[in-house]
Amino acid sequence: MKSLPLKVAIVVLMAAAAGSVYVYRDIWLGYLQERRGEAGVEAQPDPVRTPAGTREDPFVGQGVIQEVRADERQLVLRHGAIPGLMGAMTMGFPVSADVAIDSLAAGDAVEFRMETLDTGQALPVYEIFAVLPDAPASAGTETDSSQAMFTVDSTRQQLIGVRTSPVTYETFDRTVRTIGIVALDETRMSEVHSRIAGWIEETFVDFQYQHVQKGDPLFTLYSPELVATQEEYLLALRGLATLGASSFQSAAFGAEDLVRAARRRLELWDITPEQIEQLEEAREPFRAMTIYSPVTGHVMSRNAFPGQRVTPETMLYEIADHSVVWVKADVYENEIAWVQQGQRAVMHVQALPGREFTGQVTFIDPHVSPQTRTLTVRLEFQNPNLTLKPGMYADVELGASMGRRLMVPESAVLPTGRRSVVFVSHGDGRMEIRNVQVGTKLNDHYEVLGGLEEGEMIVVSGNFLIDAESKLQAAEPVWQGENPQ
Repeated sequence: MKSLPLKVAIVVLMAAAAGSVYVYRDIWLGYLQERRGEAGVEAQPDPVRTPAGTREDPFVGQGVIQEVRADERQLVLRHGAIPGLMGAMTMGFPVSADVAIDSLAAGDAVEFRMETLDTGQALPVYEIFAVLPDAPASAGTETDSSQAMFTVDSTRQQLIGVRTSPVTYETFDRTVRTIGIVALDETRMSEVHSRIAGWIEETFVDFQYQHVQKGDPLFTLYSPELVATQEEYLLALRGLATLGASSFQSAAFGAEDLVRAARRRLELWDITPEQIEQLEEAREPFRAMTIYSPVTGHVMSRNAFPGQRVTPETMLYEIADHSVVWVKADVYENEIAWVQQGQRAVMHVQALPGREFTGQVTFIDPHVSPQTRTLTVRLEFQNPNLTLKPGMYADVELGASMGRRLMVPESAVLPTGRRSVVFVSHGDGRMEIRNVQVGTKLNDHYEVLGGLEEGEMIVVSGNFLIDAESKLQAAEPVWQGENPQ
């Protein structure tokens, strides 16, 4: 309780001191006006402003918008010194409700007023209360340059090992390396079915992975319906021989239609033209007809056995063509942008050292795996000698041409958290802190998206020591960026 009177006394003294500042300020301004009058200089009236707060003479400043934070109704301004209040710096200012913040953008030159608000408290409260977008475009230009500039003489640069290099355009080719697995081409897999119900009498392909050529015999099939169709075809041939020379054209045409219909039915049941010719020569139906392989490849599965009854729904063989193979490779999420369909791919496999296989990207999965955070890419390679076996591991390289990009060495860029900066050398020891926007990192270089131009000299060695020099020479407000106060 004894400390309460002491606290009250301190508050009263502080309030009195705050009020005396304005009293002395008015006395000093009056004195200056009297001196100007005595010297014959006409006193200039103060500019008339419409205050937004309670004071009639708010502090006025000009600056350039660095960032618009619309959600927070705040602007980050790089402004010049405000006499009697603060020096030049970059800091965040709140914006009053009567200002359309959505109409402002980074780079706009603005004028702002800092005023004392009547909050009912003993001490004054300051706030940036208004922004005027119609300020001249040159506002803050001189301040920006002087604020970011500092000097390090050539002797000191040599002592701390400063090296500079020009900003240049360079051509880069990026290589994405990954591991893949050889797989079957799913578009080159075939199933063999019988087109008619019957019984298998003999098989010629007896085990899995047996290689067959297109046209090789697979099995023989006995079918009563197939035998009956052969007999119908032979009867139609004999009828055509008898009625073909008839003077009745309708009878001749009818015999031809019967032959054509019976032959068409045999062809739809996979009876080859060679087998039909043999039937015509033998003039007797065959008990069992041979079914041939429709494709070339390896037998992946077999379900055909002697004595087995089959129907059109029964899958007898599954045959895969290995002359073209797929390779499925996983690409990390940060490298997805460098993979495109049709891109050239180079592959090496451990089973064939020294051999190089060239293919291309044929498909990119539309979804990223949530477990591995990778994207599966499908590559296609020719395999005429069947040297690539499904299941092999492969080392894959995908080449991507980046074209010409504006680049700076990695050592030249200093990250400061929310932004990156470089030191630009203007010669004669003059240095400038420059905010830059960097993009992709390629090898030991960064792509420059903004803030630098080709030919500008930047510091690539000794950056941290240059940083220390800049902070000693009043460049610290620019370096801190967001709010150096």
